[in-house]
Amino acid sequence: MHRKFISFLISLSFTLPISTSFAAPQFSDCLLVNPTPSTLSLALPLAPERLGNKSKVVIGVIPFSFSDADQSKNRKLVASDYRSAALNLEALSQKNVQVDLKIFPSIKTKILSKDFGTFSSDFFEDVKKLVIDADPVVDFSNLDTVILQNVSTGVNAKEAAMAYQLSRNPGSSSYSSLQTQEGFIDNAILLGGALHSGVIAHEILHNFGLVDLYPSESGISDFSSMALAVRGQPLRILNYEKAVLGWFPIGNIQCSSFQDFTTRPIAENEIVFEDITQDQLFVLKLNEYDAYVVETQNSNLIVYSIQNKEYPPVSMVSRNVFGIQSQLLSLSSIYSISESFVSTDFTLVYMSKFNNRVTLNIVPTNKVGTMEFESLIQKSAKHKAEAIATINTRKTIKVTKILCTKGQKTKTVKGKNPKCPKGFAKRIRP
Repeated sequence: MHRKFISFLISLSFTLPISTSFAAPQFSDCLLVNPTPSTLSLALPLAPERLGNKSKVVIGVIPFSFSDADQSKNRKLVASDYRSAALNLEALSQKNVQVDLKIFPSIKTKILSKDFGTFSSDFFEDVKKLVIDADPVVDFSNLDTVILQNVSTGVNAKEAAMAYQLSRNPGSSSYSSLQTQEGFIDNAILLGGALHSGVIAHEILHNFGLVDLYPSESGISDFSSMALAVRGQPLRILNYEKAVLGWFPIGNIQCSSFQDFTTRPIAENEIVFEDITQDQLFVLKLNEYDAYVVETQNSNLIVYSIQNKEYPPVSMVSRNVFGIQSQLLSLSSIYSISESFVSTDFTLVYMSKFNNRVTLNIVPTNKVGTMEFESLIQKSAKHKAEAIATINTRKTIKVTKILCTKGQKTKTVKGKNPKCPKGFAKRIRP
């Protein structure tokens, strides 16, 4: 009987309770160019099959067990991990995406546990066989991606956590989309072994269009779950990654060619963030495919390079603080003024801060050490000294408080030399 499980389908839709309105993704012209959209990279456009083009995605979760496994010992799929992953993705997208889940009953595959992973090195042949086994009993209608999770226990099967970005384009270098009775599957994920919501979200983000950022020794794992997804830690990605998915405000993105910074006086090579209480992004393009990115996260500054032909494509730029390498600089602290990040191509100097407005300066490497550079450093040191002096002055000013009366009305006035408003008289304390 076709679709014999359909009456038992558990359909779970999870959305953030604050609002049901989700904005369509918006993409900035400042981002790098992807010449082969079927290949994942930190560039645009995304392939049409990727979830990053959508404001609502539906994910089907299909537990499976091997035919030679004891079915009575199958582990129970932990639906709460999937709920957490869905909610965390919605929150990370800043309400640009709604994630709905459909969790299906478990299927028994014809694959033997000992053969799992032997059909192809990346398990894709296993995925194809699993979809064939599921097709008679699972309704694949309107699913944007399918997650296949192994729930067998007591077997010696290989473990896998793989995401597959498929293509309907015959000329694509990607695997072809999978055909089911209801249509095509354009995105798929295979999971097995120890799982948590961070791993699930990491793999789903591949289907959205993001690339792995590991292995890396530059410290990127502190800033993106695409480098490392750790149980219990918040899901996070770089602002540039958000921009690739259309999840970052276009009004907070600036860009320029690095060539422009090499041809003018370094005093004019300013990057200005008008409000560091909002996350900001500046893309310094080396060419169409590679760039440096200067971004703020919660009023902290990080700098990194993107080289889309390298793996991993992101490498953090460090600053040296008392001989210790650091990837983070606090823009909210005036004591950070005049500190710098040093890359092979330039030095980035924190010049000044006025309220929430900060100014940075790019100095090409061939101009570091020149009189022009030394003048710039002295200027930033002066800004720092003035900012510290202002703070110290405020601390030393003695504030006096007086009471002013006018009939039955009473006002308290504070200041260095407070005076009562017109018509009010200072109350003399007995």
